[in-house]
Amino acid sequence: MAGIAGAYVLVPHVFVLPFAAQADPERFAEIYRLTVILLRFIAVYSIFDTMNILHFQAYVFPIHQDGIMDTINSLKNRLFSG
Repeated sequence: MAGIAGAYVLVPHVFVLPFAAQADPERFAEIYRLTVILLRFIAVYSIFDTMNILHFQAYVFPIHQDGIMDTINSLKNRLFSG
């Protein structure tokens, strides 16, 4: 989701240009300006929404800790051994 949020902020024209094809250029300039502001708001909202989903998921459905530690130790041994 961070990638999409980044795209909303960094390249908003990608999301707006399909709607500009048959629009009046003078009126669409104001719509474009407002849309860029709204996409920034949506980007911030989506980041916080993602954090909320992850927090809720960890609270309601805790993962078995031994399985996680086995995975972490296995990766640590593969990456940092020898």
